[in-house]
Amino acid sequence: MSIAISTHLLRVLKQQKPTRNEVNGMELAERKKKILSAVIESYINTGEPIGSKALINETGLEVSSATVRNDLADLTNKGYLVQPHTSAGRIPTLQGYRYYIDNLMKITPVTQGGREYVESELYKSADSPESILKEASGVISRLTGCTAVTTTPSGEESRIHRIRFEITPLASSDGFAHGNGCCDCLKRNHKNKAVSLRFPFESRTFDRV
Repeated sequence: MSIAISTHLLRVLKQQKPTRNEVNGMELAERKKKILSAVIESYINTGEPIGSKALINETGLEVSSATVRNDLADLTNKGYLVQPHTSAGRIPTLQGYRYYIDNLMKITPVTQGGREYVESELYKSADSPESILKEASGVISRLTGCTAVTTTPSGEESRIHRIRFEITPLASSDGFAHGNGCCDCLKRNHKNKAVSLRFPFESRTFDRV
C-alpha cells in the first residue's frame, strides 16, 4: 500500500525530533498504537477526520465503539490527536505524526534492483548538484507513486566549501590581454554557483598565474 505524504507530514519531518520527556505518554498500549496508526494513515489517504465506528472497520479490533472512543479521548488528551469540532472524528497532531514516524511507520527495505536503479538514474545527472536534486525528486516519485520534494538548507545555513578561478587569456599586441574568467563557488550544501568574468590584465601577470 502506497501512502501519500501530506504537506502537514512534511512539516513534521523537518522538525527536530523531540526527546522522550518532551512527548507525554511516549509508551502507548498496543491497541492505542493500532488506533493511532489507523487514524494517521486514514487522514493521509483521505484528508478527513475518522470516527470510532470507521476505526473498528479499519483496524478489525473486536471492541465496542465506546472503548475506541475512550482510547481516542486518551490519545487526544496526550496530544497525539485533535478533534476539529465536537461532532467530528479525530485527526493527527504534529506530535501524533512524530510518534508515528519514530515508532509505528513500517519501513520497507530497498531491494538490490531498486538500489541499482537509483544509482543509475542519479549518475545520469551527476554533472551538477542541482541536477541530482531534481532527478532525486523524479526517482522518489516514480518509485512511490507519490509527489516528492527535494530541497537543500537555506542560504543562511550554507557555508562556502571551495572557490575556483579559471582564466582563459586572449592575446593583444599592446602587451595587455583581455581574459575570460569563471569563478566557481561550491557551498557545503552542495549547491554550485558559477559567475562569468571578463577583465584586462598584463600578459606577464598571467605567466605568474
